[in-house]
Amino acid sequence: MAKKLFTAILLISCLLCAQASAVSLEQVQPVMPDISVFVRSDGQDLGGLAPSSITATLDGEPLTVGDFAESDEGIFYVFMLDISRSISQRYLDAAKQAVLNTYQQMRQQDQLAVITFGDAVTVLLDGSESAQVVSEKLAAVKATDSNTQFYAAMDTLIKTASAKTDMRRCAVVVSDGVEDAQSDMTQEELETTLRQGGVAVYALAVDSASADSIKTFRSFVDVSGGELFEFSPDDAQSKLSQLLQQIDEIWQLNLKAGSNIADGTERALSVKFGDLGEVTAQIKPNQWTPDDTPPYVLSLAADETAGTITVKFSEAMTGLDNPNNYKLLSPEGKETALTLSSAGADTVTLAASGFTRDGWKLALSGLTDASMEKNTMPDCTLPLSGQLAEDAAKPGVTPAPAEADSTGGLSPLLMIVIAAAAVAVLAAALVALKKRGKKEEPAASAVKHVFTRKEAPESAVPTREDTATEAEKKAREKASKKSRAEVKHVFTARKKTAGGDAPKFFFDTPSQPGDPDRDQRKP
Repeated sequence: MAKKLFTAILLISCLLCAQASAVSLEQVQPVMPDISVFVRSDGQDLGGLAPSSITATLDGEPLTVGDFAESDEGIFYVFMLDISRSISQRYLDAAKQAVLNTYQQMRQQDQLAVITFGDAVTVLLDGSESAQVVSEKLAAVKATDSNTQFYAAMDTLIKTASAKTDMRRCAVVVSDGVEDAQSDMTQEELETTLRQGGVAVYALAVDSASADSIKTFRSFVDVSGGELFEFSPDDAQSKLSQLLQQIDEIWQLNLKAGSNIADGTERALSVKFGDLGEVTAQIKPNQWTPDDTPPYVLSLAADETAGTITVKFSEAMTGLDNPNNYKLLSPEGKETALTLSSAGADTVTLAASGFTRDGWKLALSGLTDASMEKNTMPDCTLPLSGQLAEDAAKPGVTPAPAEADSTGGLSPLLMIVIAAAAVAVLAAALVALKKRGKKEEPAASAVKHVFTRKEAPESAVPTREDTATEAEKKAREKASKKSRAEVKHVFTARKKTAGGDAPKFFFDTPSQPGDPDRDQRKP
């Protein structure tokens, strides 16, 4: 009988151990569509757990599992100091020194903030201060207040920590309990708020507090994902070091949802870590990464025998369950009856009869992606045959869009005719220009001669001045003066007749016998 009882107890113990999870949840940080899950191992080595053995769902919809490794993210530490008179100044001073030591030993990617709570809640340090400012402000903190606004401090914690979306957020509360007579919020509501806010709360509880206070305090911390350590003025630093080691030994799992919907609705997250156990959480995503990419068709497969057409899209969609968003067109362009067989997040299967892959097309319209931006997919018509359909039938292949015809749709014969006509026009223009150039060449030469005649060097060609006698020179000079007089007379007469200056032309000057330039003045 004793042996049977021992066997039964052993069996029950084994079953309880098998049901216990070797993984516990610290916090969840959703920035949709990405979800970061932080867990700790309860005595198990998580290093041998492959991501392929992990499954996760959000409201029952599968999530894509990414990396799983020890977390190296920056940590945003928020130390919360109870400054009510129920805390001895010796305890508070020991805690302040431990906080200062932590600040001096932080990694470059970490930050530290301090919130005090008593009669009021104050953000003493926000993480941007210098070492000197941190030291001075911590030294000035005294435990002198009459009240303990614990719940209000938690609300400030969530608001302060939520601003750090790219860091892991951990709070360390130094207090003697969670009582707050001034709050309208229950402890259960506070715990839910902390879980959904993505902040893990750890605690340093003064060992002078009552057993009931510490029990309640521990329960609150456990639910929020942290751990509690009791401390005295003599071992505050060592207890805080243990606490910080627990914070460091955290593993991070990266998940991705099908859309970036973050409307604050409560959603159920479940993660199974193979045989090591399962963690669950209720989250309210309210932060997201913008999606400005329109959706597109990822694949299309038409099955004539089964009478189905399956279309897979690049992301989760809205409107897939509406039959009015699809039209099946025959080669003649006539619409054929089409019914909805099934619709998932990113895939729809349509049913029809009598269609073939040759010449038939599927028209899509009125579809948007399931995102906060609700990007519209352009209306399109896809052939059920040809290269597009063949590519679409291959898993993971995105059909390439049809390239535009660089000829604008013209036939090759017409292009040849246009090119020949262009060559003929160009040849005719060159011939005309050549003929015109030959006709204008004499006139251009004459003009060049007139305007360059006087610019030629006098010594280039012998002139009559070089060989004439003195008497001949005087005679020519006399004749030249007479000629200029006649020219002046002509211009004077024209001016009187026209009432103004007459234009000067080359042939207006009369030639005289014996004028040495007579031949050159002929037009």
